[in-house]
Amino acid sequence: MGHTLRGPLNAILGFADVLLYGSAGSLTEKQKQYVERMVEAGERQLEIIDNLVELSRIHAGESLGTPVVTDPLRVLGNAFGKMGPKAAGRGVTLLMDADAEVGDVLVDPDGIERAVGNLLSNAIRHLDEGGVVRVAVSKEVPPTDADGPKSGLLKICVADSGPGIPEEDQSFLFQDLDQGDAFEVRRKQRNGTGLPLARRLIERHGGKIWVESSGRKGEGSRFFITLPLLEAGTSPSGGDGSEAPHPSTEDLG
Repeated sequence: MGHTLRGPLNAILGFADVLLYGSAGSLTEKQKQYVERMVEAGERQLEIIDNLVELSRIHAGESLGTPVVTDPLRVLGNAFGKMGPKAAGRGVTLLMDADAEVGDVLVDPDGIERAVGNLLSNAIRHLDEGGVVRVAVSKEVPPTDADGPKSGLLKICVADSGPGIPEEDQSFLFQDLDQGDAFEVRRKQRNGTGLPLARRLIERHGGKIWVESSGRKGEGSRFFITLPLLEAGTSPSGGDGSEAPHPSTEDLG
């Protein structure tokens, strides 16, 4: 189904690019603006289709990737780089502030990159020219007597300078389309399938995702992700030579 939906849309985008870059003749400034909007809407539609395909695979209980020991800064750098052109096209500035060494995580790199990319895409889409998206990456070390991973947590914050999200809407942003008022809230917030997919991907790695926003215009929103870090010197196999366990169907929610 994903291939069937992408085919015609790719053709539309291809011919729109032909128009945009003048291969079929010069466009007036107004015509160029219209074609740019066509390309932007088409790329957004492709993103929604890709998210729906991944969500359907998760609901079907498929394993989407093999967990490997990964440097999270490399994954975040990839997501950051892919969103650069989109941000530049909207006149939005992307900034990243990361601790020099945060440690490694045991994850499917593509899944985490997609989750972070969805947060970035969502933030960029809600900003006008001159807006700013800041990504902060840090390590949280728990007290010695605390429950949870003794190696600490990787914490990622994606903050934007956008309009903010009303508190009453925040609990619905990560819900699937068929849950309660989630569809209506995301329609009002101009959010699609990216946030529910990000939640699924993060939770299947034993992490958490949430949003903080006052809902007041100009104060923006902050989306947070935490993932358990590997203890220094710890083998991902658990030290017994076995492979790292794959997420079970129960882990997929």
